[in-house]
Amino acid sequence: VDANGVDANGADANGYRVQYRDPNGKTISRHFDVVAVCSGLHNTPNIPPEFEPSSPLKCKFKGQIIHSSQYKEASEFNHKRVLILGSGETAMDIAHRAISNPLSQDVALCVRRGFLSIPHNLAEDRPLDVFITNLFEHSYEHPWIHKFRLRWWLSTIFIRAFLFLSGSSWGFNQWAAQTTPVRRGYHIINKSHAAMAHMNVAVKSRLGVSGRFWMWIYGENNLRPIETFHRTHVIDVEEDGTTIRFDDGRTYAADVIILATGYRQSFPFLREDIKEDFRVESGGMAEAESCQYSHASNEEDYLPSQHFITGKNRSRLAFIGFVRPNVGAIPPMA
Repeated sequence: VDANGVDANGADANGYRVQYRDPNGKTISRHFDVVAVCSGLHNTPNIPPEFEPSSPLKCKFKGQIIHSSQYKEASEFNHKRVLILGSGETAMDIAHRAISNPLSQDVALCVRRGFLSIPHNLAEDRPLDVFITNLFEHSYEHPWIHKFRLRWWLSTIFIRAFLFLSGSSWGFNQWAAQTTPVRRGYHIINKSHAAMAHMNVAVKSRLGVSGRFWMWIYGENNLRPIETFHRTHVIDVEEDGTTIRFDDGRTYAADVIILATGYRQSFPFLREDIKEDFRVESGGMAEAESCQYSHASNEEDYLPSQHFITGKNRSRLAFIGFVRPNVGAIPPMA
């Protein structure tokens, strides 16, 4: 069954009319007192404009360009030079799988701004979230705590303490793709840490004795490096069809480009006036997970203002699974 339209039937108190197609393709219209939207966030890939199907850059590139949602297994990178765009956990996961494939030729990661890298676990079977849950890190956040960013202050101190454990105060054993200033609440927190050691190799190797000391401490001496293109972005493809040129003048020859650029928040089945109500309620600020490589997402639809569940004037249209906790797993909260 494919829902293709949610329409207001008079006032919200009267419920909604929903049009959908049955398995035989017949369009059916029914009235419901309450409608629950459970479509999820990760269903409309966000493709940067320069990589749209008709863009000059995409047309010039002779290799393969795919969104991270199309990635299946590391064997796709056999004998290939891989360029990954993005700095979220998906980008880091794919980067690690690509460099861990002994048949991959080379791996690079392009990060526009940077991120804070922290480990997923502090003990073998204890996720980091278990340790940092406290007065300022919990499911519900009081408006005053949010306004003064009290929980970010606490986390920033915690991240800075990593200096004594890893030789870097940018994040835990993070020597590449760093962000400034190191203040949580302003940047991405990335808990996919496995690729970080490979990204560190090139940086630590240039630092002489101190860098090699920390490589030895963390067992990074024999790791394959992941080249990092930091604070830059792709601007063109050279005539050979494989050499990618960045705005800082550097280049990278790639056979495949992975767009780990997140997803757009999209509800195409909602009528335009319903989406406009949510936009007005939200003050024009879409609540979507930001993507470090994407442009401003002006095309995103908006979630309702009441805890991302219902709108002020639409209590019978509920969004299920869109609540995001301050810390911890999403499913129990959503």
